[in-house]
Amino acid sequence: MSHAHRLILILAFSFLAEVKSQTCEGNGFVGGCSDIFDLTGKPVGIQDLIGSQSIAEVCEGDILAVVHDCDYRIPLYVTIQLDRTEMDTPNPGRCDSCDFRPSLHLEPSFQATDPDYDGANERKPCYERQTDGRLYRDQFWTGADPDQICLPSVEPETGTSRGHIIADSYITAGDSAKDATYHFTNCIPQYQKFNSESWNIAEQQLYPWAEVNCGSDIADPVVRDNALLHVIVGVVPSTRVGAVFNESHVAPRWFGEWGFGDKVFNATTDYNGNPPATPGAYRVNMPAAMWTAACCIGTDANANVAWVRHMAFGRHAKPIGNDEPVLELEWKDLFRKMLPELDTAGVDLFPSEALCSNPANYVSLSTH
Repeated sequence: MSHAHRLILILAFSFLAEVKSQTCEGNGFVGGCSDIFDLTGKPVGIQDLIGSQSIAEVCEGDILAVVHDCDYRIPLYVTIQLDRTEMDTPNPGRCDSCDFRPSLHLEPSFQATDPDYDGANERKPCYERQTDGRLYRDQFWTGADPDQICLPSVEPETGTSRGHIIADSYITAGDSAKDATYHFTNCIPQYQKFNSESWNIAEQQLYPWAEVNCGSDIADPVVRDNALLHVIVGVVPSTRVGAVFNESHVAPRWFGEWGFGDKVFNATTDYNGNPPATPGAYRVNMPAAMWTAACCIGTDANANVAWVRHMAFGRHAKPIGNDEPVLELEWKDLFRKMLPELDTAGVDLFPSEALCSNPANYVSLSTH
């Protein structure tokens, strides 16, 4: 082993030791987040399914309940609950004055940072393979042939966004409320085409779906006024090799200030062949897929559940294949499809309300 590689390993292990000495601990589901799971229960089995070891529960702005993975530096899933007033309020549009920033409720080293996204719009679809420090085109993410050397000077730019988990368009109470969605605990790296095209189109169908299935279709006005829409948006980290949409060749990918790599921390060169200023140039997991599940629960004057409708959708999060449809399935089938090599039987997104998992209450996203 060369002196340079030995030095890189020493720095990397030092960085890991520093991170491990810090506590993966959020502020918990406090304040307005404390009642989000009253009707549905908190999802179970997702951390075990993904293999997460370090999890923090974070409440942002009293409206976002975040389960954040400190090792992957991304949220595994984020939950909101919308009442009748929020669902009936016209969306005021994107919060132009809001900027992504670290959460105050979680140690910064467990989150993405601004430097991770520096120049992200000009990123190339190349990743550094740690075994030899060379740059390769990515078979899963771009459809390239295996082991094809990347030539950054001729590669098209993919563009990588700071993508919301819970979209700010889901929050209708104005910029002060939308601002809660602009934390790195509600953010993952997303290819721009995925973020602005197929996934965005699916996101924009949530409210029209709710207007019917959590609104006009409910005949009893009391039940309609009491209706609550429970929305969970999550990711499948790319570290789950071979477990996304039957893609046996999906491989772990990490994202950071020097682009993409196949391992966390051990960056050896940037795209210009220079060593990174610090280890940890690839800090943030690049998710392989995203999913959304929602359940509307309406209760009568005696607080008995009188109405339930649910839906779910998911999709690859890669830059090519933009004609690939968003899958619309009931959430149990969606998880089986997205994670075919794993036992998803232990996952329950709505453990306290079985009707949110009953196929008879499923209405697809595109059925309004």
